[in-house]
Amino acid sequence: MSPILSTFAGASARGFSSNSGVSTSLVNVKFFGTFGANNGIGGTISDYINAASYNFYSSSQSGPFNALTTSAEFTRQGGGILQFNLLAGTYEIAGRSGSASQTSSYISATGAEVTATLTLPNETSLLLLIGNHGYGRYGGGGMTALAIGSDHSYNPVPIFVIGGGGAGYSNGNQNYQLPGPMTSSTSTASVRRGVSNSVTHDGGWGFFNTYTPNAQSSPQTTQGQHFVQGGQGNQRGTCNGGGGGFGGGGGPCPGGGGGYVGGYGGRNLQPRSSGGGGTSYYDSTYISNVVTVNVGSLTSNMGNLSTTTPDPAYVGYFGIVTA
Repeated sequence: MSPILSTFAGASARGFSSNSGVSTSLVNVKFFGTFGANNGIGGTISDYINAASYNFYSSSQSGPFNALTTSAEFTRQGGGILQFNLLAGTYEIAGRSGSASQTSSYISATGAEVTATLTLPNETSLLLLIGNHGYGRYGGGGMTALAIGSDHSYNPVPIFVIGGGGAGYSNGNQNYQLPGPMTSSTSTASVRRGVSNSVTHDGGWGFFNTYTPNAQSSPQTTQGQHFVQGGQGNQRGTCNGGGGGFGGGGGPCPGGGGGYVGGYGGRNLQPRSSGGGGTSYYDSTYISNVVTVNVGSLTSNMGNLSTTTPDPAYVGYFGIVTA
């Protein structure tokens, strides 16, 4: 049994009723990142539902698990952010951020995997962004993020953010390519990862638009976006058509990962440096029992990830099951 399944199988029946006496939502689903019609964005509601795996996790509940199964339960916002409601209760969640793309023998970082407990005291509107991997040559990975709110552009409250992997080379600052560790401190989470000086390529985008990723002289075909702007990955017209994954991935050549705060972009001129991974964050008011199952890894074996079809081994996901 995988660590995630093991964690979920051990969940006790801690669901509780909302103030109106309505029982907990019964949900058991794993959603995967999907590519939209344009590079750097997520799919449609139908794309996510059709790609999802239902009754995926072990659970103390007997079901039927009938929440988050139909298109009518969702709205789509921004570049592919899903909005839905959950009743008061306790839920076990799992997520993975998007990996960076790479080509040749250069080394990029995969996304991180994290499990946790989500506790909602009342019926709550949630916003979910599932990060995609970068594509082509050295595109940064996108964040996977869960927030409280009904409008991604109007005061969303981030509660669970996993930073994406940073793209890079076979030398230079490789440890900072990995997604940042989970933390409940906004001060620590706001520290960008990667090299902060003499960068020549695009950094990852964050949750809020309170900073600007490193600007480039080369024109972007489509500019990246923070979560509150819609979460699109950065697309440039150079570097063999590569780009960042949905969830604020930067790039390419080599791009930083999206995150609570996105990683710095890298530099492909001497001295070379890699793109930083995105930073990660959780709100301890709603999120507890945080376990980092996989911090990510540095690899040269993922290949030149596709510009049209997501690779399930490197795209982000988000799973949730009623506890």
